[in-house]
Amino acid sequence: MRFLRPKVVLDTNVLISALALISESSDQVIELARRGEIELYISKPILMEFKRVLVEKFHYSEDEANERLYLIIKIAKLVNPKERFSAIKDDESDNRILECAFAAKANFVISGDKHLKNLKEFKSITILSPSEFIRDYFSDR
Repeated sequence: MRFLRPKVVLDTNVLISALALISESSDQVIELARRGEIELYISKPILMEFKRVLVEKFHYSEDEANERLYLIIKIAKLVNPKERFSAIKDDESDNRILECAFAAKANFVISGDKHLKNLKEFKSITILSPSEFIRDYFSDR
């Protein structure tokens, strides 16, 4: 099924991979959002996790992390999830991604996280890796 402008939520590792240019397919997904070909959604918990990982694991300064946050905020729509889920028991923070996607009425969660990918689908939201998403929905561009 094709979507005119798919609604997408990216997990933290995809955001980091794209903005640190670690993954070409993650970067391609961000570029689709920049061009307006997909609607990117984010929530405050995802933004805070993203910033925490940049500072703690990648040793970004607060200013550098805030610059990266701003890049995401410029191209994403902020949602405020009202419902809480516990679909993923092994990593509770992964549920924040699902909550954001549900609140956004997203078509896709784009993730490289094994806990999310193992679900394959959550409440009619398809979960794909960045490369699967590009291949299945944007390979003809």
